[in-house]
Amino acid sequence: MSTVELRVWQFFKPNEKPVPLSVRGNTVELPDELINTGPLVIDAKEVSFLSLWDPSRPSAESILLDDGTQSPWTTSVPNRWMFLPFKSRQLFGDDLRDIWQARWGLSPLFGQHNNLLKDFRKVTSDYLHQNPRDSLSVLNRTGFSQSDQLEALITSGLTTRSFQTDQTGGDIHSVPWIGLIQELNDVVTLSKRGTDETASSEWAESEHYIRSLGSTQLWDVLQGNNSGGQIVERNLGHLERFNLNDSEGIRELRKKVSSKIDEEKLVSSRSYLRAVSELIEKEPSLRRQAGDIAKLYGEMSKFNYLLRDLEDPLLSRATASLGVLTEDIKGQTWPFILDISFTLALLARMVAHGILRSFPTLAAHRNTWAAISRISPSLTAHDLVLAEAIVLSSKNVKG
Repeated sequence: MSTVELRVWQFFKPNEKPVPLSVRGNTVELPDELINTGPLVIDAKEVSFLSLWDPSRPSAESILLDDGTQSPWTTSVPNRWMFLPFKSRQLFGDDLRDIWQARWGLSPLFGQHNNLLKDFRKVTSDYLHQNPRDSLSVLNRTGFSQSDQLEALITSGLTTRSFQTDQTGGDIHSVPWIGLIQELNDVVTLSKRGTDETASSEWAESEHYIRSLGSTQLWDVLQGNNSGGQIVERNLGHLERFNLNDSEGIRELRKKVSSKIDEEKLVSSRSYLRAVSELIEKEPSLRRQAGDIAKLYGEMSKFNYLLRDLEDPLLSRATASLGVLTEDIKGQTWPFILDISFTLALLARMVAHGILRSFPTLAAHRNTWAAISRISPSLTAHDLVLAEAIVLSSKNVKG
């Protein structure tokens, strides 16, 4: 036995708890406190007997209804500046936090065609782009889950912006992948400052952080002493030890990564195998989107030639090996994600650091990339950090 339950959010207050709606036959009763409050977001779910549905935000299947009773132009709504045309203004930490939280609450609706939603998405994105490094630092402090933070970063478009800053000291890194991206950029900035005592001290702290949480191999990539392609090929070499066409091989992989070790590095073969194991677990949900994923894989393959601008022959060979993997493992969707995730990360960071000009395909597939990050946050974080080191090295060491 099951019933259909409804929840409603006020569009202008997306982070408040939803209000349950009473359903009587074919009629829905709207509480007095929601009448004439402007656009409403309504979500529904069939809930089985004795089950609890307590959503913190609406789903992608929610409906946005606007009765025209309130508008940010005529009504004093909370944070109305997020819904009005962008005006350059000084934002503080609380403002940026409010933007991230509001976007988190409404991001499941970003695929819908609605002018008010479209304006909100563009305006808040413009504010985040005013100072990408500050926006990233505040995202670090939101307390979102890893998948929520990655989704937020990708949908904001900040993946194609540089996070370099002259203010290299004082960062507090509660989220390793964000901290590594910041410290990788800080090393490049510090390398151009000379050898004063402060710069040397900050350099040593950044190096220690990158080696300790990223890996020594990641540091070597940044310094130009190792190829990003070598890391990818070594990861694939470890992966190929398991027959992933066979359920026994998958069980062996899961057993290999089942026990955690102290201070597991974010960019290491072990963390990569763990991310792949997590991804394989999501194969049933991936298979439901197999057509879209295969199409995106085909589009990304068209842009692999752009990676030659990184002047790393081993990297080109390694990305080709990712493509071969999709052919070797038949009837599975997850291998496509390995190639798509790494290629998107590299292309986005190449745009961020001026190696490539921005092109529409990246923006067009932003929502798909965000969906991939929700399915496999460990893989997305790994690929973004490794891509950052590869691109920074190409531009500042090899270049």
